[in-house]
Amino acid sequence: MNKFSLQLDSQNSISFNAKKKRKSKNESPMEEKFFESVKKNSFELNLKRQYPVDKYFLDFAYVSDKIKVAVEIDGLKWHSTKKQRQHDYQRERFLILNDWVVVRFTGSEIYNHSAKSVRELITIIKHYEGKVIY
Repeated sequence: MNKFSLQLDSQNSISFNAKKKRKSKNESPMEEKFFESVKKNSFELNLKRQYPVDKYFLDFAYVSDKIKVAVEIDGLKWHSTKKQRQHDYQRERFLILNDWVVVRFTGSEIYNHSAKSVRELITIIKHYEGKVIY
């Protein structure tokens, strides 16, 4: 979503600035629950929240010298319509073409089994990095 602003310069001319609206760090309760599960279970994953990649913001990103992992939390509110799913698929293809591993969790997985989801993410990262992460 774009945000527009109009400003008067020193000569009272109007300048037009289009700014990309950034998602809030607390975009959804599911993302918050997932992040809390990472912290609570003492997993030392260096996840970045709302990580910018081109025109997108990833829910979470794990970036190392060996791998880039995009973690997306898909709740029904934002991922249930055909149009929303098409956008998700386009976004995922873009990320894959730019060397990202994309990991998706459903809202119910996070609500019901957040610690298991974090363990699965760690397993995926270990698989691609070839090293132990605790």
